[in-house]
Amino acid sequence: MRLASPVGEQGIGNLDDVLNFSFPVSGEVPSEARRRRRKGSEVFTWSKYFSYGNAEVRRHRYAMSRTPAASGPSGHLVCGIRAEMRCLERAEPLSRRTGRDRCHLGHEAAAEPGPARSSVYSPNSWKVTRPQTRKGFRMARTRSVVHVGIDVAKDTLLVALRPLGKCFEVRNSVEGRRDLVMRLKRMRVRRIVLEPSGGYERELLKLLRARKLPAQLVPADKVRNFARATVGWVKTDPIDASVLAHYAEVVDLPEPMPRSELAEQLHEFLMLRDYLVQQRSGLQCKTKQTRIAALKSFIVEEIKRLKACIAELDAAMHQKISQDSQGAALLRRLLTVPGIGRLIAISLIAELPELGRLAYRKIVRLVGVAPITRDSGSMRGYRAIAGGRYLLRRKLYLAVLTSIRLSGNDIAAFYQRLRQAGKPAKVAIVATINKLLKRLNAMIQADMDWRPHAAAA
Repeated sequence: MRLASPVGEQGIGNLDDVLNFSFPVSGEVPSEARRRRRKGSEVFTWSKYFSYGNAEVRRHRYAMSRTPAASGPSGHLVCGIRAEMRCLERAEPLSRRTGRDRCHLGHEAAAEPGPARSSVYSPNSWKVTRPQTRKGFRMARTRSVVHVGIDVAKDTLLVALRPLGKCFEVRNSVEGRRDLVMRLKRMRVRRIVLEPSGGYERELLKLLRARKLPAQLVPADKVRNFARATVGWVKTDPIDASVLAHYAEVVDLPEPMPRSELAEQLHEFLMLRDYLVQQRSGLQCKTKQTRIAALKSFIVEEIKRLKACIAELDAAMHQKISQDSQGAALLRRLLTVPGIGRLIAISLIAELPELGRLAYRKIVRLVGVAPITRDSGSMRGYRAIAGGRYLLRRKLYLAVLTSIRLSGNDIAAFYQRLRQAGKPAKVAIVATINKLLKRLNAMIQADMDWRPHAAAA
């Protein structure tokens, strides 16, 4: 049986002729429908139309074979042919069909031109509606890598996606954060960047990391400097979110070291304790300047109340850490170091979770006791420290001062040797902090206590 084709040898004919044309209900597509086409030719022939294996045509032919009384293509098939005809009239190959045209035909992605598919009828062929990826074929639709910047406010979260250029807003609530995570899980997210926002970012950061999303908290000053170099001095919430997404795309950030649940709780205790200590110190300065007896007595009572609150916080932190076996073991090991008391040991556990996990040079950079080079040409600048976790650095400074006063230990001997070499006192103290962190990092890595008679380098 031969098929009277409305398509000529050089191209496609009238659209109405194709739409009114009836397909065979069984057997092979005739040989005239599988005409050869020259390599690289952009002229569509009847065989070029069927060589890609239209899923809707196969499904229709299968239905027609099960129902002999039916005749002519179905309405959905006509829509599919119209979609194909739009590509054919534009003289575009099938691999360049738009998403609108593909959706009529049941394709999820179009393949690159390659060997023609067989047009032989098979009753089972209608089950396969997605082009298979094989050698010589490549799926045209791929998800691009996305970098996300989130500007956190008290009530809202403004999310920017790069390089998609999209920006949307969700509520900073339990439902909003959950909806945001579900939307991000459907994307190929390379990195998510947030900046500190007074604590409003903590729940979101915790949820993102719990769902295995690469979320990182970056210092606000670094992002602000980056924004001034890229967008200038303008500042709005959408600009901040887009700057964070741009920062995530171009800056190679190290892998975050998340705190444990114990370290997170101890961090909150320490933040409140530091605030109360600042309040107590301010009131103690006021007592020397106040001349009214009633006000002075009020200040004294307030200082006593603050001291009681600080003592309660210390007891609560000790109870928290004693309930954790690993935390209690680490606390006991840190207390063997000369000059380190309970508060500084708890601060090391809460503020420096990288201790014992990273190299020594990275640890000192995190704390901020690594000298920064300032050279230009033949000029050799003055080396100084800057940045880092200054609250922890202040406590380590006190720990070194205490160990220096307790003569007869390695820390004090190292400091005295630097002083005898002519180093200034502050320079010697910073170098001693550096040395202390090196010893602490090696001690935690080796799972050992402090050795008092270890040779000081």
